[in-house]
Amino acid sequence: MREMGLRSKISRKFYPSKHPDIIVSTPFKRPVRIIVVRGASFAVCRWSVITATIIIELSNVYMSNVSPLVNRLKNIAEAGAHQLNCSLDELRASAAQAQFSLFEVDMAQLQSKGEFLAELAQAIHAPDWFGNNWDAMADALSDISWQPAAGYILVLHNSGEQQSLPVTDYSIMQEILLDTVVFWKAEGKPFWIFFC
Repeated sequence: MREMGLRSKISRKFYPSKHPDIIVSTPFKRPVRIIVVRGASFAVCRWSVITATIIIELSNVYMSNVSPLVNRLKNIAEAGAHQLNCSLDELRASAAQAQFSLFEVDMAQLQSKGEFLAELAQAIHAPDWFGNNWDAMADALSDISWQPAAGYILVLHNSGEQQSLPVTDYSIMQEILLDTVVFWKAEGKPFWIFFC
């Protein structure tokens, strides 16, 4: 099959169901109707093949509905530990739109490693095998199979309060978190840590 450069004209029509219906003009002078529902495309016509060019053009139409923060969150190379510089509501909405799991730990009242690990275990909905030690934290964060997602975000509230954990424990926690980011990058998924 020969590749054709399509310059399809795409028009959007919205029906009462509020699902967009897209008509794509093809070089064959027969329109192809594609219904897009939550990112999945379904061809509704006699054609059994939709060229990659049309699909790329359709995805570009819908990229305009995605916030810039969602695009940044999906960027694996940029994932890491950062100071949060947007509102928590914006982060939560973008995480949901990107289909990421978001975990929040409030460090304000934590006084020990045990308290921090218990709070983290609760935030990530850790399984029963989660122990009260740093190895368990490292194991759990590198295997979040009970929380399948396109990526992960850990928000550490009041994390500027280093005195909430002893200096040695705070340093170990940071090292494990950074190792977790590196691990998930190798797996092809972004893992973000935001301090706020």
